Amino acid sequence: MQVEPVSPGRSRRSMLAILTRGAVAALAAGVVRESPAVAGIDGDVVLGMPNQQYSGDVTGIWNTKANGSALDLQASGGGVALNCRTESGFAIATNGNLGIGLLSQTGAGSKPATKSWNWGGNTGIHAHSSANVYGSPPATVDKTAVYGTSFQGADARGVTGETTAGRGVNGIATSGTGVFGTAGGGEGVRGVSTDNNGTAGTTASGIASGVYGENTGGGFGTYGRSNQPGGFGVFGEATSGVGVKGHSTNGIAVVGEAGSPAAMAFRAIGRVKFSTSGIAIVSVGAASKAIKPGTPVAATTFMLCTLESNQRGLYIQRVIKNSIAGTFSVFLSTRVGDTRYARVGWFVLG
Repeated sequence: MQVEPVSPGRSRRSMLAILTRGAVAALAAGVVRESPAVAGIDGDVVLGMPNQQYSGDVTGIWNTKANGSALDLQASGGGVALNCRTESGFAIATNGNLGIGLLSQTGAGSKPATKSWNWGGNTGIHAHSSANVYGSPPATVDKTAVYGTSFQGADARGVTGETTAGRGVNGIATSGTGVFGTAGGGEGVRGVSTDNNGTAGTTASGIASGVYGENTGGGFGTYGRSNQPGGFGVFGEATSGVGVKGHSTNGIAVVGEAGSPAAMAFRAIGRVKFSTSGIAIVSVGAASKAIKPGTPVAATTFMLCTLESNQRGLYIQRVIKNSIAGTFSVFLSTRVGDTRYARVGWFVLG
């Protein structure tokens, strides 16, 4: 404030007027030159300063313009456009009300639109679908990158993958299981297709299976059904190997069951070969032949024997089993002549 000098000719009244004007000017200057705003104390959001809210309501930014953005952030130098932290709550909480809660987009060909990382060992992303806005979603699980839950009935889906021509869901494992399904009372894994295979499995291992089924409760390891006439419940095909093979250590490898007298338990189209069958040659001058079939011979074992010979009047007279030796002997009606031959075809059942 500047004070005019007092001239000798001025009165006391004029000097008081000058002092009054100077005081008013000084007061006005003090009001105009208010101290700069301090971020986080006066409630304003100030660029370049840490904006903090110590008490009271949260800071709100509202944009009522149609299709407008309430807050637009950009980091052109490759940094983070928005960095949020919390000690125990939500670092970012979005509520779409009737719109989309969170939209994430990118045009980068080598980067994901959304990346979530949990270094505490729990779930990286938890997505939950509910018909009720109230209540809390279920607890997450450890060591899970993506966890989806939906408790809305039999048609609910925790995770759905869809594609027009590729793979709807793709699972990759270096040494574990690529895709694993488990269910308490339903089906662990189910595949459905209108024009192709419902479930397909492929392996390059010579000792593994393309599709493997195991039942630890005494039921079926693999079960196939066909509901159409002429269909096949289970179909096996091999270009040069075995189409279908059954193996059992102590039980029955393959069982065929006919549900009615008109049905057939077993049908073979083409040649059939059994390991419990063979041909035995009866030597010249002999009238019998002992045969070891390579399978146990019990009291209930049944033998089918046929004779092939060019000797007139030669036929199979009887067959005797030896359960201890595991053999059976075929006795002919007479000895095989010098210029003749005799071969016995045999088939062991039971």
